[in-house]
Amino acid sequence: MGRFDEAIAEIKLAIDIEPAPVINQRILGNTLFFARRYDEAITQLERTVEMDPTFRTTYGWLVNSYQMKGEDDKAFEWRVKFLNVIKENPEKIRLYQKIYAKSGWRGIYERQIAEAKEDERNGKNPPWNLAQAYTNIGDKEQAIITMQKDFAKNQRGWQWTILKVDPRNDLLRDDPRFQDLVGRIGLK
Repeated sequence: MGRFDEAIAEIKLAIDIEPAPVINQRILGNTLFFARRYDEAITQLERTVEMDPTFRTTYGWLVNSYQMKGEDDKAFEWRVKFLNVIKENPEKIRLYQKIYAKSGWRGIYERQIAEAKEDERNGKNPPWNLAQAYTNIGDKEQAIITMQKDFAKNQRGWQWTILKVDPRNDLLRDDPRFQDLVGRIGLK
């Protein structure tokens, strides 16, 4: 709901009570990300990786935090670390490295769009990943159309809980269709 100070205080309390669960450590990191406190998010998320390098979801939030901070190379470095953790095909990793070297994140997102479309045709990938990739390349129209499509099929997905606060969606905030989605989810 955008009440970041309260959210940060609550997750810190949970950590004080029981510091071991890595999920709470990661939630603090992504809450700091949503609050646009990227340096703090990065510190927290890197600490979380040190606690458990196999806790996969931490890497994505680190990538996002570095990107929002404008440190694209560092973000890509963490993306490659994640791909290694999940034991991605080394050829695919080399392909991504080649694409990044040539076209930066835009090339990576264009590749992800192509892969997500193929996955969607094969019934494998929800449109949310595609919507986020469109947002990342600045294609507002396709991002919103894809989000609407996803919402029509999947109103219970985790992604809807962060729609209002995710800084990656800033490009979409002024669009009435985006605001309609936020309202339909009950986040106004």
